[in-house]
This record gives sequence, structure tokens and C-alpha cells, in this order.
Amino acid sequence: MMNTTTVSPRGARQLPQRHLIWGPAAATARTPAERAGLIHLLVVDDDVAAIEYLDQLLKGFAQISFATNGEDALRLAEAHRPDLVLLDVELPGMDGFEVCRRLRAMRGLGELPIIFATSHADPGIETRALALGGDDFVRKPFSAPVLCARVRRLVDRKRSLERHPGQGDRHRQISDGRVAAIVEACKDAILVVDAAGGVVMANAAACALLNVKAQPLSVRLDELLIVDALGRHCVQRASGQRVPVEASTSTEGHGTDALTVHVLRDTRERDREQALMRRQTEAAAARRATASMLSYIAHEIGNPVNVIKGFAQLMQAERMSASQADKLAHILDAVGHLSELLADVSDVARMESGQFRVELQDVELHALAAQACEPAAAQAAAAGMLLRAPPPASPMRARADARRLRQCLDNLLSNAIKYAGDGVCIEVEIEARGQEIVLAVQDHGCGLDEDQLAHLYEPYNRLGRDGGAIPGTGLGLTLTRDLVQAMGGRLEVRSQPGRGCRFEILLAASQPTGTLD
Repeated sequence: MMNTTTVSPRGARQLPQRHLIWGPAAATARTPAERAGLIHLLVVDDDVAAIEYLDQLLKGFAQISFATNGEDALRLAEAHRPDLVLLDVELPGMDGFEVCRRLRAMRGLGELPIIFATSHADPGIETRALALGGDDFVRKPFSAPVLCARVRRLVDRKRSLERHPGQGDRHRQISDGRVAAIVEACKDAILVVDAAGGVVMANAAACALLNVKAQPLSVRLDELLIVDALGRHCVQRASGQRVPVEASTSTEGHGTDALTVHVLRDTRERDREQALMRRQTEAAAARRATASMLSYIAHEIGNPVNVIKGFAQLMQAERMSASQADKLAHILDAVGHLSELLADVSDVARMESGQFRVELQDVELHALAAQACEPAAAQAAAAGMLLRAPPPASPMRARADARRLRQCLDNLLSNAIKYAGDGVCIEVEIEARGQEIVLAVQDHGCGLDEDQLAHLYEPYNRLGRDGGAIPGTGLGLTLTRDLVQAMGGRLEVRSQPGRGCRFEILLAASQPTGTLD
């Protein structure tokens, strides 16, 4: 068992230095009488807690010695020739890939089984590990049965090769075939380049990235992989198109025998997603700034408007001429319109800032429609129109915020009265449609064309009616749609020029309560 003493800066327990070499137990375990049942495992990992975990996990199966860095791992492997190396990818200084490359270059260790281990799920790491000569790949946390089976398989193969050296070529072919299959199936593009810069191998993903059908590629790497003006790696296709890539490189061998492996990942989709996220972030920031400005304006203008309204109402109680009373009525009417505008602006600001809340309850729509139609009918009559409220019927209840739903209906009725035209009939209808209740406002006026419908919900867009005699700000429909959505419903419109408009508020029907027998 391994003793523990101090605590490392990472928080993992640290083992004494003497455990970095083979102890007496390991030496006696390697006698011919005992070695058949005990595997010598060299664990290379800078996480001491992980080593201790493996020591407990493989107790009775393997004798574990360890190194916490690449230099110690190479020294121990050369001096004591373990049965297998379990090698972490991420190590301080020399990483696991470099340790593997050096182990493979050491005399007498060419057939030493190496299992790479990592907590990452990046297939590119696995591909590179196997391409460098790793025999297998496992991910943390380890499963004891799986790890033991893989260790046992590789150690048995190694011992078989030691007893029957002639089988080495066959096993090497199998291993090379497996690596080739993995490289070919890898989703990342892999290019292998010789010392002269010529491409000697490209997997299927690389051919697809380069937009070529198959190998061989009679080109040099510097003709394919370039760095653009922004310092980004790009693949240059034969058509002249440049594809941005993320590139990682490793070199094996020396001099004229050196081979360089380039792993390339197409970043176009990632770049598009990042650009979309930036635009969304910028748009959200702009909305927050707009909401803050609108809230400030509504608050600052609201104070003097309330003062004007208050003094105008006090003046109404005073004795004045008919002309003065008429002028005062115009003042109060304008103040009323301005107050409604400020209320809409405040609601839009709350919507944009995400601070808007609704209180859903069961709302009886016939009663709500009757309340809204009473004042609207007088306005319609004054404009030469007829407003028909829904006839009395069985109660229909929907899930909504009663105050906000009334606000939505008032907006739709106000728009119909403003824009439908003289002599037009306006109808309010309520109907059940599946699991939804529909509250509709139908007019038979001039209607909207396709271009107007496309811009219907844009704030402050009055669809070409700016500057006319009809008052308005272009906020009513935008706010109505947002309010309906906040209540879990949706606002739909159907219209044709010359045939009027039909706006429908669709809300979830209230669930009926059970009755007792």
C-alpha cells in the first residue's frame, strides 16, 4: 500500500519521493514464480489521487509503480521494463504524446503496450494517441472490469510476442490496420506530410475538406494550408475558396525520415455560431439600452404630464366661458392620449428588459368582451361605424391576465375604429377551437396588403399612415402581440386588401373543474 503525507497545491494527496522507484515488493514480484499472476503496471499521471484510486482499483491484479512527469516515466520504463504503461495525456512539461514517442524510440521498448488515458472526450486526442503508437485508449473515470480486460489483453499479447518473436509482424499489421481504420473514419481532417512538404496521406475527411475525390494528392502542404491576413489558418481549395480551420501539428522522426501529422478541423460552423451569438448579444444589449432609455423618458415626461392633467382638472371646477371650456377639453384629451402613450412605452420597456410579468387566472371572455365593447361602441358610432359585441352564450374561460387581455382587446378595437373606414361594421367573436379559446376582432374595411403584413409588428411603424389625421404611435399591435405571448397565447391576423382584417387572440382554454355526484 502507498503511504500519503502532504497535500499538493492542486488539493490531491502527494506520495513520498521513494515511490517513484521500484520497491522491494515490486522486485520480488518479478521473479519467474510470481510474475505469471501479477502484472507490472507503470502509471504516468500528475494526479496523485488518480494513482491512489488505481492502486485500490487494481489491488490483487497488478503491482503499480508510478511517475508524475514524463522524465521520471522514461527513466523508470528503461530501468525496469514494466509490462504495460498507463499514460495520461496531460502532464507537466513533457506531455503524454511526447512520452509515447520517446518510449517507442527506446531500444527494447518497441513492443511495450501503452494505454493512453484522459478525461476529455475529444476524438482528435484519441486519433493522435493511436497514430503515435498507442495501443489503446481509455477515458476517466475508469471501469475496473474494462480496464483489467484491456490491460490483460495487451500484456498477454506482449508476452506471446516475447515467447514467439515471429508473430510480431502479424500483430503489428493488425495494430496498423486498426490505426488506419480509425484515422480514415475520423471526422477531423488528417494530413501526413513528409520532410519535403509533400502530402503523403490524407484521410476521407481531409479529401472532403479539400473538395477532392481521392488520393494521392500531388501537392505540397504550403499550397493547401495558408495563413490569411487575420492570422487564421485556412485550407486553400483548387477553386480558390478558403476554408478556415483549426490546426494542430505533431512531428515524428528526424531529418529526411520525419513525418508531420496535421489535424485540421473546419471552423465555419463554429464561426457562424459565434457570429450569431455576437449578434444576439449585441442585439440584447441594444434592447436593454433602448428599454432603459424608454423607461427614463416615460418616467421623466410622466411627471409634468400629471401636473398638467391635475391643474386642468382643477380649472374645470372654475367658472369659465364656453370657448375656454372647449379649449380645456382639448387639453385634457391630448393629455389623455399622451398618458396612454407613456403607459405603452413603459410596457415596451419592461418587455425589452425582461421585467414584465403577467398573472394568469381563469377569465370569462364574454364578460370581458362586454366591458370592452361598451365604450368602444360609442367611439365607433361617433366615427360612423357599427360595433357588434358577441351575443350572450355559455361561459367560455381562458387562461389569461384579465387586465392585460382587456388592454389587448382595447388596442384591437381602437385600431379597427381608426383604420377600417366610415360605415364599416366591426364584430367581436368568441369561439372554442380545440384546446384553445379564440377572441377575434373582425372588420370589413380596407384591409392590408402583403407588404404591410410583413411589417405589421414593427414598433413605431404605422404602415404608411404617418402624418395623417389619425392619431397613433405604431406601438399598439407590437405591444398586443407581446402581451398575448406573455400570457402563453398567440396573435394571428388574416387580411386582404378591400376585405378587411381579422385579428385573433388564441389562448389556452381553462381546464373544467370536476363535479361531484
